[in-house]
Amino acid sequence: SCQPASMIGMEPGSHVRLSDGQRAPLDVSVIIPTYRRAAVLPELVRDLQRQSGVALEVVIVDQNPVPDDHAGSAWGAIRRMRVLALSEPNASSARNAGVQASTARWLLFLDDDIRLPVGFCRAFLDVVEGSSWVRCAVPAFAAAPDRDEIARIEARQWRQWHWLNRPGLFRIETAMSAVVLVDREALLAAGGFNVSLFRHARAGEDSELFRRLLAHGTLLWCAADLVAIHDEEQPGGAEMRTVSQAAKELRSARQLAFQFWSRWYARRIGRL
Repeated sequence: SCQPASMIGMEPGSHVRLSDGQRAPLDVSVIIPTYRRAAVLPELVRDLQRQSGVALEVVIVDQNPVPDDHAGSAWGAIRRMRVLALSEPNASSARNAGVQASTARWLLFLDDDIRLPVGFCRAFLDVVEGSSWVRCAVPAFAAAPDRDEIARIEARQWRQWHWLNRPGLFRIETAMSAVVLVDREALLAAGGFNVSLFRHARAGEDSELFRRLLAHGTLLWCAADLVAIHDEEQPGGAEMRTVSQAAKELRSARQLAFQFWSRWYARRIGRL
């Protein structure tokens, strides 16, 4: 089966609220896990409503102890909005629950602190639909809308040669999962996001997913000409998703230690 019960599925006690009964064809299902970011989530919903040339289904997966009202409505580009409530904060199970509640072929996973420019969804969809070999892609990121520089460390660090690389679209090894567009069949074939890994480690579930996708023949691509705004300084969800501050500090300390001993060894053997 493409949907292992241990990974894909809503947890007991979750519920779905459907705010629009339309059944028009949908281009993209947008899945947004949210936790302790009630102040910024409406801004992302408004960004989605203002998208053009695309029909969106939005699935909000609320992991707060007391779910918010989410008064956003299905209008503009949003043709259908669903709200799920999960009892346990877990980014992987929230994303998997969103997959089960969604209907479109293309799945767009967004963190709740993301902001999108007008036309982003249509342009992202054009990239993947115009390149038959692309079934999973991430954009570039800027730290704030008023900054010129693009903070895309992964795109440079993990860029790989591939004969299908072209300007604005290239193969990468891994990335953070703040914005990911993936084909439904490819995700289900790989088993979805790893719930147990996030529950015990709260780190690395994105890289682990990309490795499983690769094992099932789905490469990860970076659409470098598309830019999403990722404000990691927003309080809230960062405490329970991806890499914790302690892990970041530990990684930084290891990098400094490696640099120190590398230079010491190089001096020792007379290379510096």
